Amino acid sequence: MKVINVGILGFGKGAQIYNAPIIQSVKGFNLKKGKTNNPTSVDYAKEHFPEMEVVSTDDDILDDADIQLVIIVTSNTSHFSLAKAALEKGKNVIVDKPFTITTAEADELIALANEKHLMLTVHQNRRFDGDFQTLHKLLESNKLGNIATFEIHFDRFRNEPKLNAWREEDIPGSGVLYDLGAHIFDQAVQLFGLPQSIMGDVFCQRKFSKAVDAFNVIWKYDSGLRIVLTASMLVAQDMPHYVLNGDNGSYVKYGMDPQEDALRTGEKPSENPNWGVENPANYGKLVYFDKNKKVEEVVPTEIGDYRLFYQNIYDHLTDGAQLKVQASESRNIIRLIELAMQSTAENKWINWF
Repeated sequence: MKVINVGILGFGKGAQIYNAPIIQSVKGFNLKKGKTNNPTSVDYAKEHFPEMEVVSTDDDILDDADIQLVIIVTSNTSHFSLAKAALEKGKNVIVDKPFTITTAEADELIALANEKHLMLTVHQNRRFDGDFQTLHKLLESNKLGNIATFEIHFDRFRNEPKLNAWREEDIPGSGVLYDLGAHIFDQAVQLFGLPQSIMGDVFCQRKFSKAVDAFNVIWKYDSGLRIVLTASMLVAQDMPHYVLNGDNGSYVKYGMDPQEDALRTGEKPSENPNWGVENPANYGKLVYFDKNKKVEEVVPTEIGDYRLFYQNIYDHLTDGAQLKVQASESRNIIRLIELAMQSTAENKWINWF
């Protein structure tokens, strides 16, 4: 089996939780180096990933001829510059979401990767959530008929400032629109495609907030479909994660995919035979009509698996498999974020086309 040597730029929580344990669980990858200067992260890496060499500079990874794949898990403001530097060094690149801060940056990176015939993709791991996969299956069944509205809620509760958190500072790319929006915008596009027009309400909800901490965004389609995408840091009770309404029924799903909580507790997919299996208490509820008879069903959640993202990367680099996450798709997510902010500033609907 061909081995792909991997270097991770930025070995903070994002790499420790969402990337390194998954990489370790996919055969063919060798986690060769991770870069961090944070003493706590250095200690964590040495304890949990002892086979990985911890380095202190970006060039320790970028100048390593044995490393074929560079993963960028740093603050959003550095995604563009580090991805560009890695591509210029001849590395295949995975960028954590959000891809970049601006569409112009994304376009430049895509052009550079194409010029150098290198892989460039974005870690849109929530495409591999079990409940999102369930939505795909449900739509294929057509039990709901023509879809009229779709809602995604991605909420948290944090009513005090989080210290030393760049995501909560007033800098480009900070806040929940780039953080959580990058996930749920991507999911909505995967299910229904790009919208015709966008209305955004992007704002700071908590008095102490320096960065955007809430948004309500509506997408409108020529078919009549409306998609509502929301996030807030002041939701203390469970809200539905997904709400899907059609002209023949509705589907409502509470709770989040279990993989994130498992990763946060230190679990690894390779060590858990029930990885990605959701608690039946969180299964979604479906109501639809069959020959005018009301039918109510509990819908078992598909098994989620974040390993599928990295397995696809390995298959692409070794056998030329089609990438499941195209950089151009993630570029469009950045454009949708920009349009949501523009709509908020101008207080009007903004057309995609």
